[in-house]
Amino acid sequence: MKKKPDRLYVDKDDLKDFKLLQDEKDSPFYKRENKDVFIMATIMGLKYGARMALKSKEGFFREEYLNNDERSIIKAIAISEEKDVSVLNDMDKVYQIAEEFAKAGIRYLRDSVFTKEHGSYLKRLESELLEDFEKYKIEDSRELKK
Repeated sequence: MKKKPDRLYVDKDDLKDFKLLQDEKDSPFYKRENKDVFIMATIMGLKYGARMALKSKEGFFREEYLNNDERSIIKAIAISEEKDVSVLNDMDKVYQIAEEFAKAGIRYLRDSVFTKEHGSYLKRLESELLEDFEKYKIEDSRELKK
């Protein structure tokens, strides 16, 4: 049986963006762990449908630092992307998918956090999530009526 990966990677070129989000006092990721910024970057990549291959891999954090909820998020993203639950048999592939979404998503995250728009990033994110939720509810109710 294949050994599961022991760490997750980011592109070396993106390290500065991850660090910026963790070092700036105005960032909601100030002094947060690497895995926290990685998970959010992965989600942003998924939200915008952007996935990019890593050109130069840099170990970013150890897999053992993920909690069960974070592992579940990463696995759910892989299943959604592959449209097949059997992807879970290949954890290298599962983590590669997350890494590729994080590669694309870190730019969206950086730009969203440090935009010149009024209001904090967290308030804008909350509004976006509520809009997405309402849109999903409307689409879902239409499906049920069919």
